[in-house]
Amino acid sequence: MMVRYFGVRGIAEPIRLLLNDLAVDYQEVRYMRAPVPDGMVDWAVAKKEGLESGLLPFGQVPSLSHGDINLVQSRAIMNYLGRVHGLLGDSPQAAAKIEVMIGGCEDLKNIWRKQFYGKDLKGDEMVAALAAYTEQLPTWLGYLSKLKGSHGGRYMVGDAVTLADFYAFEAMDAALRAVPEALSKFPSLAGFMRTFALRPNIKKYLLHEGKHIRLPFTGGPDTKESPGKGHTYLHSLFTAPDL
Repeated sequence: MMVRYFGVRGIAEPIRLLLNDLAVDYQEVRYMRAPVPDGMVDWAVAKKEGLESGLLPFGQVPSLSHGDINLVQSRAIMNYLGRVHGLLGDSPQAAAKIEVMIGGCEDLKNIWRKQFYGKDLKGDEMVAALAAYTEQLPTWLGYLSKLKGSHGGRYMVGDAVTLADFYAFEAMDAALRAVPEALSKFPSLAGFMRTFALRPNIKKYLLHEGKHIRLPFTGGPDTKESPGKGHTYLHSLFTAPDL
């Protein structure tokens, strides 16, 4: 299996989380725009070749190749993997619940993208963006917490991992990096984050102990110099008392 994306987490990160969790054997091609760092591929060249060959029909990534199938569009890739690995429920009704949760998690992540993605914010601009993001967080976390509660279980849609959990972890990972106390009033979501992070293969991936090394988080308040100092929040997930 081959995954193609830029050398950042971005919208390919739920795909990587899923593949690592299930210990799927995959390789990855990582693109960057010129100047191209060692170990990465020039995106301008790859895009041109992909459009000509049909590998990248929209000139976009992520892209996934599995056997004789080539896919683009992140949701199409995740849905394919979800069906292959039984992560979309055992009925149309179960699949619908999972899809609704995915949509909510994506809406949460889009709030982060609106404030931080592709922006080189510093000083007062970063403070303002962080304040705007922080103001919106409780509403959407409340929505997700209530919806999760309606399903019951440790995960976002019951007691078994589904496709929604990979989206949820990525969205709340971004939230906690920006606002480390974001889940303090949502214990069920905090419990999910720890349960998911402690899945053996996920923990290896997060701690850079597995075959694939997780890329650094980019964008937003994610450094010691930024207003949001959540870059070490994962430590608390691994060291908190048992739930």
